[in-house]
Amino acid sequence: MKRPVIDHWWQTETGWAIAANCMGLEPYPIKAGSPTKAVPGYQVEILDEKGSLLPPEKEGIVGIRLPLPPGTPPDPLEK
Repeated sequence: MKRPVIDHWWQTETGWAIAANCMGLEPYPIKAGSPTKAVPGYQVEILDEKGSLLPPEKEGIVGIRLPLPPGTPPDPLEK
């Protein structure tokens, strides 16, 4: 029986996937090595070395804008 491989991306610090093909929502076409889309609640942006937003299809630094969605650990810098 063939089953698709559904990739995702997360970090231990987030406690939840940041990018995934959320099969309970609307499945997107599967592309090897791609987690597909940002998970609802995350505002993921790709930035250049100066912190400016890059257009689609450009490589850069992954940034996640606050506020973080429910389920992520609290910001350790927030007081």
